[in-house]
Formats: sequence, C-alpha cells, structure tokens
Amino acid sequence: MKSRIAALGFLLSTALVHAQVISPYGEELEITYQTSFISSNDDEDVVTAASTHSDYLMGVLKSEALVESLGVSFAGSEGLGAPRLPLKITAVKEKTLADGRTEISYKYRAKAIIHKTAAKRLLQKGTLDLVLPYDLDKVYDKKCTDSHYPSFGDYWYFWDPYRAGCENLLKEPATRYVQVSVKPLEYKRLEENTRLDLVRGDNGNGKLLQIDLISGFDESAGRRDIGWKIFRNLNSSLETRFGFELVKKAGSAKSPLYLFEKHLESGVKVLVRHLLVDTAINSRSLAFARFFKKSVRDADLIVYSGHSGLGGNLDIPSLQEKAGAFEFNPKKRQIFFFNSCSSYSYYLDHFRSEKTKARIDILTNALAAYMDDESLEVQSLLESVLDESESPAWMKVLKKMEVSIPFNMTYLLNVGGV
Repeated sequence: MKSRIAALGFLLSTALVHAQVISPYGEELEITYQTSFISSNDDEDVVTAASTHSDYLMGVLKSEALVESLGVSFAGSEGLGAPRLPLKITAVKEKTLADGRTEISYKYRAKAIIHKTAAKRLLQKGTLDLVLPYDLDKVYDKKCTDSHYPSFGDYWYFWDPYRAGCENLLKEPATRYVQVSVKPLEYKRLEENTRLDLVRGDNGNGKLLQIDLISGFDESAGRRDIGWKIFRNLNSSLETRFGFELVKKAGSAKSPLYLFEKHLESGVKVLVRHLLVDTAINSRSLAFARFFKKSVRDADLIVYSGHSGLGGNLDIPSLQEKAGAFEFNPKKRQIFFFNSCSSYSYYLDHFRSEKTKARIDILTNALAAYMDDESLEVQSLLESVLDESESPAWMKVLKKMEVSIPFNMTYLLNVGGV
C-alpha cells in the first residue's frame, strides 16, 4: 500500500463561514442531521463528545459500497467527499440511562465538498441515509477498518460499516441510520481567474517571484523515509524540467534546504526555496515553524506537502508559539497549496482571520492524497505559475493538476479564497 498523508481529527466551532470553492470534480453543499448516541466516557463534556461522534461521518463517506451506490467509481474517487471546518453542533442534550451510561443527542450542520456525480443525485433527492455509531462501546470491529491503522483511536477515520462481513454495523445497538439533509449553497462569486500575472508581477517584492516548497517526512527523518525520495525527485525536476539552477544547499541533515534560481523572459527572477523537514506540530525542531513564518511574509506561492496532523501542523497560534508572531503582507496576492489529506476540512479556516491583511487563494484536497503523487501535482501547478503567456482560469489549472494524478483519480482538489 502506498504511504498515505493521513488526516486524523476534527475541531469544533460555533459558526459557519461562507466562502466559495471552485473544484473540477466536487461541489460544495450544506449538510445537516440530527442523531443520538450512547457514551460511557465521563471525561468529555457533552458538546465535545458530540463533536467527536460527528467525526465518524468522515469515515463513512469513504466507504467503497456507498461511493459506488451513488454512481461514482471508487477506483477514481476513494470517497464521496468530506465536511469542512468549522462545523456547528447545537441542541445538545443528555440523558442518563439505567446502566449509568449517557445518551447524547445533537444537531449537526457543516459545509462539505461532495463528488459532483453524487452531488447531482443527492440534490435531486435532498437526503442521504447513512449509518453512524449509536453505542460507542459496541461499534469497534477490527475487520471493518484499515489494516495499517487498526486502533480505536483511528477508527472514526477508516471504519467502513458497509464492507462485506460488517453487517453487524448496519443495525442497533452498534449503529443507527441517520437521515442527512443535503442542500445547495449560495456565495459571493470567487474570482475565477488566477491572476497569475499579478503574482508574477510586482507583488510586494519587485521583480522577484518567490516560491517556497515544503516537503514533510512520512514517518521519520531517516534517509529511508519516502520524504527523501520525493524531495530528491522534485529537486531533479526543477533542474531538468523547469530549467532552474541549484545555487545553494543549506539547512541541516534532518532539514535540508535547497535554493534554485532562474529568470523568466520578462526579466522576473524566480527563487525557489525547497525545504525537507519534520512538520509535526509536536516536533521539538523549530525549523518548520521558522521557515513557514518567513514564507507567509515573503513568498508568492507556498506549497506544503505533508501530513495534516489533526489539522494542527499548520495551526498558526501553535506555530507562533515556536517562531513568534506571523506577518501577512497586505501588498501581496498569494497562493497556498496544502497538499495533504483532507486539507479542505482543516486549513481554509486557519487563514480566514487574515483575509483583511492579504489576498490568499488556498488550494486543498477534500480526500486523502498519496505522498507518491504529490510532486506530480506540484509540478503541474509550477508549470502554470511559470508560464508567462497566460493567466488562466482556476478551473483550467485545477483540472490540469488533477489529470497529473495517476489512474484517473481525483482528490477533489479545490480552491477557495479567504
């Protein structure tokens, strides 16, 4: 099995944020439901417990049987889509049962990107019936989850109650059917043109186009980690495919930094800084936080390819604790590509509070992504950014990036402005 960039967590918020998303193969919808479940965990408050329970929606939306039932090929889309943070949990109630456990009920509302083929059917019907856990003490079944991530802690992300042999998960007490309401969303229109001419122009740093590429390790900083392979391959492509010259090697053995340069026909100097680093938020190293802080301030294009880390790896307050206050340049029009699993679910809201300080277009994946493929998408994006002959529409750029993924797969790549 290919190494997957895992995204393992959800957060809670009290309000939804409205921003348009453009996606070649996905459509952003509003989803709502009401349900209840039994919990024996007395350590969580009921709102947190309800939010944790709602995480199971993430897993069930990746069920092969469910995907196929809605006319989507699982070989091309390993999931229907994913919800986006922030979500809204309301009307939370609790009731003590005879056995001393607690039954908790709640209402859920969130935005979600759903594969366009499935979205068309769901909008016609208006609802989707799904199973979600009812008795959390009886819902775990090792044969109904991923063999590489079999723990109960990861179960919500990988469980598949529709899998053959998991029929016990399609009935009480383990689960209950929940009717999910599906509705369209209305937005102010996002500018559909990339305006790459502005990104390449005097974008707050004169005739310099700065591109910062951040590659994360998969499991460790060792030389056998797939991160090193991807780092080397992308460096090679910068030289052989794009004509960059390697001008400097810096950093350290565990966080190497390569600097590349070239000049475009217009005279714009392009500087690419490519860092391989441990991006885990709990890492003791300060290298990633310091580099990302400077990227946010100076770079025109930032590409992060690494683990989502429960949505925490790019959490600005956590990174500021390591590197100091971030500065968003109001003169810059920036593009961020968060090339990780389910980055749509996590990272748009992280940068929402900065929207009055800078114009940022953020590319994310709604589904899990393979690390093996990440450099292909990055190279496709670089090709568009470096081509001075046009400033294409986002849809054209995104389709080209998704076409670069092998086996006609889609990660439901999308762009949203903040």
